[in-house]
Amino acid sequence: MGRQEEPQLGRQYFAVPLPFRGCSRNTNRYMAMSGIDMKIRLFLAGAMVLLTGTLSGQEVRDSVGVRIVENSGPSWRDAEGWRVSETPVVQIGAIDGVPELLFSRVASIVIGTNGDIVVADGGSGQVRTFDSNGRFRGSYGSSGEGPGEFMSLSWVGECLGGQLLAYDVRLGRITKVGSAPAETWHLGGGAIGLPPRHVQCSDAGVVGMLRIPPMGVPKPGPMRGLARIEFFGSNFESVATEEVPGEGRYFMAGNLFPRPLGRRTVLAASGHSFVLGTQDASEVTFYDGLGVVQRIVRWSDTNLAVRADDIDSYVNGLLAAASPDRAAGIQTMYRDHEFPAHLPAFGRIILDEMGTLWVEKTKRPGVSTNSWRVFSSAGVFLGSVDFPERFIPMYISSTRIGGVWRDNMDVEYVWVLDLVRNPPTQAAT
Repeated sequence: MGRQEEPQLGRQYFAVPLPFRGCSRNTNRYMAMSGIDMKIRLFLAGAMVLLTGTLSGQEVRDSVGVRIVENSGPSWRDAEGWRVSETPVVQIGAIDGVPELLFSRVASIVIGTNGDIVVADGGSGQVRTFDSNGRFRGSYGSSGEGPGEFMSLSWVGECLGGQLLAYDVRLGRITKVGSAPAETWHLGGGAIGLPPRHVQCSDAGVVGMLRIPPMGVPKPGPMRGLARIEFFGSNFESVATEEVPGEGRYFMAGNLFPRPLGRRTVLAASGHSFVLGTQDASEVTFYDGLGVVQRIVRWSDTNLAVRADDIDSYVNGLLAAASPDRAAGIQTMYRDHEFPAHLPAFGRIILDEMGTLWVEKTKRPGVSTNSWRVFSSAGVFLGSVDFPERFIPMYISSTRIGGVWRDNMDVEYVWVLDLVRNPPTQAAT
């Protein structure tokens, strides 16, 4: 099996989370370990204060002003788990028919404060709005580069005081949905000269993540470089940046592509917070809306080793979707491929409008289970919630979950599921 790589930062670092508001790069988030720094580290370790508020299955402590929540088990009791409807309360989509019901590459979904279901459809370059019952209300945008158009529509979100914003990843452009003439803002550029590839927003601003290109020609095989997290304020000005581990990549035959079964850094945002996870371990970091670390949340889980049947399932999935003339090339490509030693620690993350964090459990290739861990706004592990198979949750409100479901022919439908939250226990506060 393959080795596990860590990003090469050039020096040895230890994490001392500090505010990085108004700063660039990574200089104030980590301290390089010189001899003096090691003394500081030992002093800080000795000064760590354990808090008295220990819950069942959780330990909360404070490390240099950063709250750390260690979860060893769920706090929900048997009758307290939240429930998700097995079938949709709203289904939007069709195999054929009127264009507004045909979806292709749905990138993002939002359930607005008025109950509207807003869908960013990447295939058409449209932001489509439906009422709470799924009736079409209208669309905004089309394919193109001009104002109010999208070359590569990749995200829609409601933030910054209820504004509905859409992002074009190719143009690096934010557009206020519904504006005429179109109100737009460009994100990023900076030293690298590229816009973010992934964005999320909170009530305080927008957070973007950009993969930093490697210097020179990479060595053949696996690598994991760096990504830049950039925070944009309410006027879309850059106010803080930080470097984090990026996406696992693989360089072969002159091409650099995402590493199969590899790790990547994921983002989520809501309210005045955003969350970052590198998938290296069962751990995520919460930041406030201005990029200051609030807390680190950890939980106990098994680090799943990549098995031979995992590789077979992954490659067979590619072969099933490939044309006959490409099948031989896929088999040759992965015959000597160096796969990771372990699967990512978790999958996607969602921060819902109540401040609850949802973390997708790791699943092996070919496995159809769809289970997510749920953490309170304070970082306490509540328990797990299962979703229907082939359903991809994208937005979670207080009572509803919006996402995409694909049928056996891979036709996309927008689903809205009911979410029943039982009254929170003391451990959930």
